[in-house]
Amino acid sequence: MPLKRTVVPLLDEASATVRATGTANTVILRGGRLLGENSDAYGMLQALRDARVTHAESACVLGAGATAATALAVLHTLGCPEATVIAREPARTGELENAAERIGIAARIRPWTEIVRHLTADLVVSALPPGAADKLAPLWPSAVRNTLLDVVYKPWPTPLADTARHAGTTVIGGLPMLLKPGRPLGRATDRLHPGTDCRDACRCRTGLDRRTGQGTENVVRATIPTRLGETGMVPWGRRPADAPAPGVCLI
Repeated sequence: MPLKRTVVPLLDEASATVRATGTANTVILRGGRLLGENSDAYGMLQALRDARVTHAESACVLGAGATAATALAVLHTLGCPEATVIAREPARTGELENAAERIGIAARIRPWTEIVRHLTADLVVSALPPGAADKLAPLWPSAVRNTLLDVVYKPWPTPLADTARHAGTTVIGGLPMLLKPGRPLGRATDRLHPGTDCRDACRCRTGLDRRTGQGTENVVRATIPTRLGETGMVPWGRRPADAPAPGVCLI
């Protein structure tokens, strides 16, 4: 999502992860200052660890946008020295390559036409928007015991995730990644208890089913502060009339 990069220059303070990846998905308004965090990184890492993925010898990232930069940071944390990045437009990967250099991971950019040979990596992260990876489903290799993290959470399962699961791949969807940033958000806002699953925080206001995760699309995204609004950004989702005063914006 391009806004995750657009917002960074507007921040008064950015976390180490934001500075490394060049992306922020959470903006906290505190004392008139805009603080930026990348809770996607924590959510992605925890989703992988919950699936017992703690290391990967080889990794492939599909896409070269903001979420791909976050994926590179997570792969670096998992001990990957390098990752193959499949880009639809290899000539436009400059921001991602700069992020990879700051993170300390080698990003080997490859064109979309080479995608099939890299789907057998130990860990494949699809950082593509909904629908963009659907055409890859028939290309997924059979009998490969690897892991696929598809960041899409609606609709779910995606055709790619469904095909991979039937082929024996361990599949992780975007929903666990979305619901896992309770710990860093708790420290940043003092509103969530550290370690809280976001389902617990949002359930009472959104009707979120704690067990199935249904209703997540209604998670409160607070009104965007004026400086962000001037860039043309608009609030996402629905904010209940009795919700607390805006203080956090998730992009």
